Amino acid sequence: VGGGCLAWLALLAVAGGVAAVAEAPKLSVMMFLADWCGRCRAMEAPTTQARAALVDEPVLFVTFDFTDQSTARQAEFLANVTGYETVWGTYERQTGFSLVVNTESGEVVTELRTPAAAAIEASLREHL
Repeated sequence: VGGGCLAWLALLAVAGGVAAVAEAPKLSVMMFLADWCGRCRAMEAPTTQARAALVDEPVLFVTFDFTDQSTARQAEFLANVTGYETVWGTYERQTGFSLVVNTESGEVVTELRTPAAAAIEASLREHL
């Protein structure tokens, strides 16, 4: 589902004169959050730590922000352009978790709801 659009984004980068394009990600971590969400704030630092630990891995982190009407609308556009409309329709406007999606198949392989960096990192490595 998301792979075609990700390839399109890579093509745009090449057309724009970018010398090198990163490999296509194997996983997308779709973070559903809002400023007013307590669980979102609890997951922020651990997710950032896991992201830093996986910097050399083919993992794309995508944020869907539902803080207000403007950011929610932008999240809707992002779901459309990345090819994640189906996932969006299932989880729309829920917050406080992340979905891990296999970018080749479009399948949700797991949900991340535990605010622990080691658990987040281990879960992502398991699905790479």
